[in-house]
Amino acid sequence: MVSFSCPNCGKEYKFNSLPIPDAGADFKCSQCEKTCRIIKRKNTVFCIQGSFEDRENASTPEIYNSRQTGTEELSADEIESRLQGLEMDLPMDTELMIGIMKGPDQGLSYPIRKPLITVGKTGCDINLKDIEVSREHCRIEVYGKQFTILRDLNSTGGSFRNGDHVDLAILQPGDTVQIGKTHFTLIQTPKGS
Repeated sequence: MVSFSCPNCGKEYKFNSLPIPDAGADFKCSQCEKTCRIIKRKNTVFCIQGSFEDRENASTPEIYNSRQTGTEELSADEIESRLQGLEMDLPMDTELMIGIMKGPDQGLSYPIRKPLITVGKTGCDINLKDIEVSREHCRIEVYGKQFTILRDLNSTGGSFRNGDHVDLAILQPGDTVQIGKTHFTLIQTPKGS
């Protein structure tokens, strides 16, 4: 059984079998009609925003064009305002993971098992070998299915989402975060897949 959700609208798909090439494949959602990419890693299928064409047009092959209208241009104050009254919690039907795409820890993945994780060099939930990463560089905050937030912790080198310097930003599946020489992406899969 192969299952995944559209990263744009959340529609769930389940197939008895689905041959996926090693390089992945484009998949068009029947509900929102947007194209996403499905990839298979270690017998798990991930669906991320963007298509092969988006990836080829990106400035580097590691950065996916995955921004969604209406959320990427919010200021830090607007994001903070939207977070008022929300409690951090993991989504019930979705598993989140951080996948390291580039840097000294390339190829490693870290499941997000609690709604607040810190990323840095030492004493964090995710400790990286990258010497350009601050001791406590950034954190990821999960507010159920509503928001996943990237928050820079006054790091020396800053945090970048899809190439843009950010202090506070909404993360969506497939977004690329760069801290130091490390690039990682947020991966979202349905629970039980």
